[in-house]
Amino acid sequence: MSINAFWTEVTTMQDEVDLVITNPPFSLFREFLSWLLHGDVLFSIIGNANVITYLGA
Repeated sequence: MSINAFWTEVTTMQDEVDLVITNPPFSLFREFLSWLLHGDVLFSIIGNANVITYLGA
């Protein structure tokens, strides 16, 4: 799945869900977390603790 297809899919679902359980792409973690925090949904993230300190390339 391309990055654009990923964002199109998750943005389309943003207003349709109450809970998001996900393992987002590592390279998009910060952007995806921001999207979750600004949305009106509960969420649970499954992943490695290293993503919290990942600065990106």
